[in-house]
Amino acid sequence: MLFTKETPILYYEARSHQRWLNREYILFPAYYYRVLAPRVSSRKLNILEKAVLGICRIGAFTAQEIGEKLDIGGDLSALIISELQYNNFIDHQGLITKKGKQILEDELIETEDLIAGYVFQEPWQGELFPRFIENLEYAETRFNDNDYPELVLGTTGKPFYQKIFMPLPINNTLMVKPTPRDILRAIKIHNQTLTNRHRENDVEANEQLWNIEKQPDLKRISFIEEQPQPVWLATFIYTPESNFDEFTENNWQISDPFGLGDSPWLYRQINKCCQKQDNFPLQKIIESLLDKTEKQKETPTEYQEWIKYFNEIAINTVENKLSLAITKWESLYQGLITIETINQEIDQFKQEKYSPHAQYSFDDKLKDIIVKCQKILENLFLIIAVQYPTNECWKLLDDRDKEYNQILLEKVVEKIGFKPLKNESHDSKLKLPKSLLSVDINKIKSASDHQSGSLRGYVIASLLTAYNYEQHPLYFFAEKMPNLLFELDKLADLRNKSGHYSSQKLTQEIVKKQIALVYQLIELFLQTNFHKPIELEEEVIYI
Repeated sequence: MLFTKETPILYYEARSHQRWLNREYILFPAYYYRVLAPRVSSRKLNILEKAVLGICRIGAFTAQEIGEKLDIGGDLSALIISELQYNNFIDHQGLITKKGKQILEDELIETEDLIAGYVFQEPWQGELFPRFIENLEYAETRFNDNDYPELVLGTTGKPFYQKIFMPLPINNTLMVKPTPRDILRAIKIHNQTLTNRHRENDVEANEQLWNIEKQPDLKRISFIEEQPQPVWLATFIYTPESNFDEFTENNWQISDPFGLGDSPWLYRQINKCCQKQDNFPLQKIIESLLDKTEKQKETPTEYQEWIKYFNEIAINTVENKLSLAITKWESLYQGLITIETINQEIDQFKQEKYSPHAQYSFDDKLKDIIVKCQKILENLFLIIAVQYPTNECWKLLDDRDKEYNQILLEKVVEKIGFKPLKNESHDSKLKLPKSLLSVDINKIKSASDHQSGSLRGYVIASLLTAYNYEQHPLYFFAEKMPNLLFELDKLADLRNKSGHYSSQKLTQEIVKKQIALVYQLIELFLQTNFHKPIELEEEVIYI
C-alpha cells in the first residue's frame, strides 16, 4: 500500500510539553487497523503498595518483617504502611480492610467490556503506536500551488493555512499484522498515559509488571477489518526553548500525533530509522530545523540575551516568594518561572507596542500568562488528587437533576468552609459561582477519572472528594481563602475569554492579580506539608 498526496490526513491538535524555539509541521505515515478489544482499567496502586497489601491479606506483620520479605528495608515499608493506613486500606493492627481487599481485587480484574477502536502501526519497523483511538479525526486540508496539502487551521471566519512537510517517497515499509498481545499492550500503555500524563517522566512499559496481573482472554481481541489502511498523522517536530543554551543530544522533540504532549516513543522510532536508513525521508527536515537553531545559538540576539536575564530574575523571584520548598514540585516551579519570565519581559518593554524581537505581541503574552496560571492550578489539583483520588466522585451527582446537584454542592461547600459571596444585583448570597454549578457532568468525569479537562472540572472533583476527607487541603484553603472558589472561577472565565475574541481586553493589572492568586494558593499548599506518595518508576508509563 502506497502513501501518496491523496492519502487521508488525521489531525488531533498536536501540542508540546515545552515552549518551542523553532518548529516544523510534518506528516508521519502509519497503517491503521480497526479492532475489537477489552477495555483496560487504570492501575490505582503502585507495585510496592500492591505487594504490601498482598502480605497484609494473609496476616499482620511488622514493618521490619515486610521490609525483609520484599527486600526494601524497614523505613520504606513503614512509610508504605502509613500511606495504606491513611487511605484505610489496612487497619492500625496491620490487617487488610474491606476497602483494601476490594481495591486489590479491582487491580487484578480486567473489565469484560468490549470496545471498538483503532490501533496504528509504524510502517518501517512494524511496531504499534502506544495508542488506542476510538474515532478518526480527519484534518481539513487544501492543496497549495505546488499541489501539496496544507492544514486549514483557525476558525471558519478566520482560517489560516499551515504548510506541512510530507516525507515522500515512503520506501522499505513492512506489512506485519499485529498480534493480540501487541494490541493489548498498546491499549494498556495508552490508558496509563491518560492517567499519568500530568507527571513529567518518560518510562518504558515494564512487561514484568503485566505478568503478575490477570490477563484478559487474548482470543477476545479481534480485527473488525483485516486489511490495514494507510494514513498520514499530522504533528510537528520542534527544538525546545529550554535547550537553547545547552544544546544536548536530545535537542529536538516530536509532538504526539494524538494530542498527548511530546512523544518519546515516536522520537525513538524516528532515530532508529535514521540510523538504519540512508536518506531517511524525515532526516532532511530534522537537520534543517537543528541547523536553524544552531545558528541562533551561535549568534544570540539581543532579545535572547534579555530572555536569559529575565529567566534568572524569575528564578530568584519564585524562590524568594515561596522558598526552596517549591523546587520539590517541578511542574509548579517551572510553571511559575515561565510566568515570571514573560511578566518581566512585559515590564521591561511595556513602553513599546511590540517587543522588537519577540514572536508574539504583548496582548498575546498577557493571554499566555492567563493560560499558564490556569494550567499551574490544574496541576496543583492533580497533585492533590494523587493522595486524595477523585476516581468516580462524580457518582455523587445526578446527571438528570440539576437542582439536586446544586443542593449537594452547596452542602459540600458549606462543610468545607468556603464562604458565600453577596450578589448585589439580587441582594442575596451565592454559595458558589453559578458556572461551577453548571459544569457538565462529563467534564467532571473526565477530570475525576482520567485527569484531563479544565480547571472547573478539577475544582468540582476535588470538592466532592474533600467531603469525605477532613484532612484534604481544601479545608485549609477555605480557612485562609474563604472566597477562593469565586477567584478560581474568575480565572477560568478569563482563560476562556482569552482563547476567543472578546470585548474584554486583558490588562497587565488584571493579569498580575491572577499571578498573585496562583502564588497565594501555592504558598498555602506548601504550608500543608503535603508530601509525595511512594512511586516506583516502572509503575508509571509515559509515552
